[in-house]
Amino acid sequence: MMNKVLAVAFIFSLMLNIYLYRKGDENNLDEEGSSRYVYAENITSIDNAITPHIYFPRYRGYSITGEITEFLDFNLRGTIISSVKNKYDIDVSTDLVRNIQEIVYFFNDFRLAFNEGDRVSLFYRLSDQKIVYLRFENSRRRSVHETFLFNVKGEEKYVTSDGAVLQPCITNGPFKACPQIRFSSKQGSLIPVFETGQYSEATLPFMAKITSVSNNSLTGGTIELTYSNHLVRAVFEGLSEINTGLQKDRIYKQGAYLGRSGYPLPGGRKGIVYYLRRRDNSVMSPFSFHHTEKSYVPENRLDNLNIASNFYVRWLQNGIDFERLYY
Repeated sequence: MMNKVLAVAFIFSLMLNIYLYRKGDENNLDEEGSSRYVYAENITSIDNAITPHIYFPRYRGYSITGEITEFLDFNLRGTIISSVKNKYDIDVSTDLVRNIQEIVYFFNDFRLAFNEGDRVSLFYRLSDQKIVYLRFENSRRRSVHETFLFNVKGEEKYVTSDGAVLQPCITNGPFKACPQIRFSSKQGSLIPVFETGQYSEATLPFMAKITSVSNNSLTGGTIELTYSNHLVRAVFEGLSEINTGLQKDRIYKQGAYLGRSGYPLPGGRKGIVYYLRRRDNSVMSPFSFHHTEKSYVPENRLDNLNIASNFYVRWLQNGIDFERLYY
């Protein structure tokens, strides 16, 4: 009889403990469960903007127009791609690398030169990989440069905080107005592509001797010439139309018509490749050869410019503060 009583008591005690354990687990589920998520209930994604990478978390922000952006902050050790890979364990796109190069090109007096230890800090849009803010510290010159994407007359352009458009205008070049540029690769060098649009004219900026005229299925119409008074060779590529009157080894006056843009170039945008070569065959920037002048944001937009500048500088500091916790 006593054994039966003890058995019943044991079973009752066991069931009671199981019930209390489960009840306690239910009561503590919210408290314990909350620790399994990146964000606690009282912290918004803006307060704790972090990508879900266990070992290399990334900071996210917003552009001034509300688009999601992601932060990179690295010192150059080797190439841009390897520098980002070593810190974040990610592969950056070729478009983003080229975007960095395009901006720093103007910071470095139209020379595409990076030095070991240069620091690059930036936010780029996730939607199209376009940089909206970049800060560049030149380790050799001990200089700091900043630029951000700003709407100027309906077009996005890189602008410095003093209101200057990053890319100056060539005043005595072969193209009308002030076309923006991007870069293309050629034999290990980056050469500028002037985004002149469809069927825009190219004319001789100086008296020149024609050395070569050809058509190529990859590059379109190509004209090579030598500026007679400067002993510098110039190359035009991507022409959809060439002046049929041009003849090799003849000298033409300033203003002579060369051809028109419009041949499909890499990237899908219409323009003309234009670059110069020195006597040693090294590539020379048109911006260091021609006369240039800066253009500025209209005065009635300066208040907006100041707001945009402060906006991105604040996001930069947020990104730096965040990374101090993880890197």
